Amino acid sequence: MGDPDVEPLRAGERRRRRWTSPLVWAWWVTFFTTVGLAVKGFAQAPRTEASAAELIARDHWLIAACLVGIAASVFAILLVNSLVGRLQRRENQVRFPGWEAWTTARSGGNGSGAGR
Repeated sequence: MGDPDVEPLRAGERRRRRWTSPLVWAWWVTFFTTVGLAVKGFAQAPRTEASAAELIARDHWLIAACLVGIAASVFAILLVNSLVGRLQRRENQVRFPGWEAWTTARSGGNGSGAGR
């Protein structure tokens, strides 16, 4: 019922398994890579009395973490937009089940399209 791109099941019918979107996998990979790079970066320098070389190494790892984190953020934005679009399509399918009902409701009920 949640996927607007798939027809509803009939009695006794089984739905084929759908694969997870590559966008979800890309987000998870970039998210965990960001966390791993940040942990590695913070492990490079002790909390107190770190040398300049340790601080530079830490900053290099954290810059990489930030860049991958930006990519993770972009994937998250795309994923949320995709989910919102699917929910809106599903809501429209429930509210306006047929094309005729959809065009009539949008045009103000007169069917001529001039109701806007």
